Amino acid sequence: MAMTDFVTSYLAWLKSQFSCRQTGRCTEITTPFLDRHNDQIQIYAVPTVDGWSLTDAGETLSDLEMCGVRFASAKRQTLLHEVLQGFGVTLRDGELTVSADTQSQPQQMNNLIQAVLAVNDLFCLAQPSVYQFFTEDVSQWLDEKAIRFSPQVAFSGKSTFSHHYDFLIPKSKQSPERLLKVMNTPSRDYAKQFAFSWIDTREIRPATSECFVLLNDAKGIPAGVLTSLEQYDMVPVPWGEREQFTARLAA
Repeated sequence: MAMTDFVTSYLAWLKSQFSCRQTGRCTEITTPFLDRHNDQIQIYAVPTVDGWSLTDAGETLSDLEMCGVRFASAKRQTLLHEVLQGFGVTLRDGELTVSADTQSQPQQMNNLIQAVLAVNDLFCLAQPSVYQFFTEDVSQWLDEKAIRFSPQVAFSGKSTFSHHYDFLIPKSKQSPERLLKVMNTPSRDYAKQFAFSWIDTREIRPATSECFVLLNDAKGIPAGVLTSLEQYDMVPVPWGEREQFTARLAA
């Protein structure tokens, strides 16, 4: 199957998995993306004078707090705001929210969904043994290996959606451009989201560009995650096996 056929079939499947329900002035949008409970993520669209206000209705942070994740410390507050800023999402009265007009609504909805997934990933903070964030570990390892990189980059894909990558390793004489994404809590749902980002991004990046996904395997990697990434020409890098990929990233 040609890559364009992959893209077409994936986008068709994605569209078929969304559903909407009107509740008063608000439209409830059920997405195919799953939270850490394997429940479908829902967002809500409320009409405004200038367009739409899209929100998670406070469900993301409320659920995390019920499970013991508190954002009381300055470091956790900083992390939360950095994650949200990376997607252009605002925290307002406990809700993750974005504003959109008719033209920007698809991109803003995509940004909000990505932000909800990323904040859900912060569930790892509830574990007492976790004191250092996985992305920081990756950054430190890249520095130790003298691998040049730019952190926190974003590219507009063929769909015009903006996609976030944790690190960019620039093209060299020996190697192509390499985009890196970090998956702190491996799951097939994150693999689907990463696949959409890469499929859309690679259409407008150099033809030789590669995408590596670094996975936190401290608690294992669920079946099917590595295969799903490989099917869409991404290179999965379990953290425990990272040394095997040093040469490809450092070249």
